[in-house]
Amino acid sequence: MDKLDLRTPLRPKGRDGWLKSISATPRAIGTSLAGVGAIALASWLIFSADPRVDGPVATIDLTQDNAPTAKLQLPAGASKPEVKAVEAIGGEAVTEPAPARDQPIMTIGSISEETEKLRSSSRVITVPVQNRYEQSALDEQYDETEDEIPTGSISAAASVIKLAAAPARGLTEKTRYGLLPRVSGGRTAAKIYSRPVDTDRAGQLRGRIAIVIGGMGLSSQMTQKAINDLPAEITLAFAPYGSGLARWAKRARTQGHEIMLQMPMEPFNYPRANPGPNTLLTTSTTQENIDRLKSFMGLFTGYTGVINYMGAKFSSDVASLGPVLAEFKRRGVYYLDDGSTGRTKAMEIGEQFNLGVRRADVVIDGIAGAKNTQAALKRLEALAAKRGWAIGMGTALPTTLNEIVKWEETLGKNGLGLVPVTSLY
Repeated sequence: MDKLDLRTPLRPKGRDGWLKSISATPRAIGTSLAGVGAIALASWLIFSADPRVDGPVATIDLTQDNAPTAKLQLPAGASKPEVKAVEAIGGEAVTEPAPARDQPIMTIGSISEETEKLRSSSRVITVPVQNRYEQSALDEQYDETEDEIPTGSISAAASVIKLAAAPARGLTEKTRYGLLPRVSGGRTAAKIYSRPVDTDRAGQLRGRIAIVIGGMGLSSQMTQKAINDLPAEITLAFAPYGSGLARWAKRARTQGHEIMLQMPMEPFNYPRANPGPNTLLTTSTTQENIDRLKSFMGLFTGYTGVINYMGAKFSSDVASLGPVLAEFKRRGVYYLDDGSTGRTKAMEIGEQFNLGVRRADVVIDGIAGAKNTQAALKRLEALAAKRGWAIGMGTALPTTLNEIVKWEETLGKNGLGLVPVTSLY
């Protein structure tokens, strides 16, 4: 081998110089061929399908009009992975693993023209039910049985009704939104937090009437008046924009009132009529609405259900309302439509989900004024006497509260009586 002259600067050689420097000996040729073979083998291992790989291999066919189409090629003996195609409402098609065999799927069926349109476009809302084995595991974690979660009780001696403490152990889930209700076995917030009913007394009534008063928490004075003055059978619904909601909710339940949460939903003339920040909108994605819903649901505990706050447009839109009612089903709470619009789809969707849904029959203060409220209460009476039960909806206005107090004193004469709204689900 020639000795290197380290005194000569290194510089690139020309093509002829490199060719002259290569010794064409048999040993050099063999070494070169071995190197090329090694490179080819490595390339084949990287870019070709290895029959030992368990996963599917995708091959691309470019022969048809230069349009690439993917085909799934499975290894020998492998079965096709079970997947379910899901087209998100509003858009992009995705795939997700199929649910386990013991995890049923609830699907909104043929409930309206809107749903039929969703069906024809493959935009059907599907809601996985929580796996029962996960529920059992959670029950074991909290070391609970059916009798260990205290429920409301009726003291026969003093005829005093006491509601179960909230939050009940094991019926909440800690999240970034706060404590959210959850289902534990067969136990739900709707049942545990409900006001117990004197079945003997209720059985003697000619008609049962439930009234829900909303707007709690917005005015301290009116909230205090409703808690103290209204009969304890009347349910109080809290707006999410009030202050001190957890404190007011606890005080109301201590006085024997069931409580509900009002959920801001989009009206037809939104944003001119605006329920408030983070309203659930038909133009928002499902995930955005669920996030907003959870932020409201985490404000306090002890409520048996949710009621819409405005929302005529939102409650008439199947694609928007469906996932929201599905979340209530998952959380174990009832839903009450306030009866302010005839276009609501809540009853139809709730039936498909087997979710407890009711609709208020009479808005008792839809038109302001004492005489109008009195007339509405009379209509509520007549319906309860005819059908056996009726639900009224009102707001925490001074006139409304005063008229209800006076009206309730006359109910017994007609064989009618007040009951908590949960007893009508």
